[in-house]
Amino acid sequence: MRPRARRAAARGLLYVGAAVLVFQSAFPFLWMASTSMKPPVEVFAQPPYFVPKAPTWENFWRLFTSTNFLVYFRNSLTVAGLAVVLTMVAGAVGAYSLTRYRYPG
Repeated sequence: MRPRARRAAARGLLYVGAAVLVFQSAFPFLWMASTSMKPPVEVFAQPPYFVPKAPTWENFWRLFTSTNFLVYFRNSLTVAGLAVVLTMVAGAVGAYSLTRYRYPG
């Protein structure tokens, strides 16, 4: 096999492998989005199917009207933001220490 053909075949296999990994990573999110658009009867249907027969926004409507989802989401964002800020401060202090002082060893 010629070097150019070998390189093209290797690149093709690489792209196929990358496509498989992308599909494997994205499929759970696509399934979640598909399931969120199904009514409860379709969610528990046997055998399960990917595309909803009658897409509905009822699940989202119920999420925002009968729960405190936005409060919970804001709390999660606050905790995550504070964790990021505290980690950055601790990292900056540690980095300053490593650059300014000479440690033995």
